Amino acid sequence: MDRKLVDKTLAGDYHAFNRLIERHSAMIYTYIARKIRYPTDVEDLAQEVFLTAISQLFQLRDRDQFAYWLRGIADNLIRMWYRRCYAQLRWEDMICHEGGDGQLRKDQFEEQEIRLALRAAIGHLTAVQQEERLFLQMGFVYLCGLANH
Repeated sequence: MDRKLVDKTLAGDYHAFNRLIERHSAMIYTYIARKIRYPTDVEDLAQEVFLTAISQLFQLRDRDQFAYWLRGIADNLIRMWYRRCYAQLRWEDMICHEGGDGQLRKDQFEEQEIRLALRAAIGHLTAVQQEERLFLQMGFVYLCGLANH
């Protein structure tokens, strides 16, 4: 069934791709939701899976393996999401933060949860808004450096 829909999509029938989305969207959403706990990020990544799929469909070698191919795309996007999260948390940790003993106290755990929620919100900013935020952070880091000297 997927093979025929993929062939039709490659021939220009985008209604066929809509049927592929209908067939696989619940599976992709569930797959991503098991690995990421932020519903808005899950929705965004699920959409991104299908956007990537439509733009890269010509690269699919075995058209009977469409569902597995989608999961591969989802895995790559999830890895990139986690890398962005990790990079964002590392950046936030560098801003005026003294190291601890490696143990998370309750207040540190709550702070980490807040950081994750902020990071999720920041991910929804436009590129221009993210750039403005970066400039503000850089200014804050500079001020922290001045205060420490």
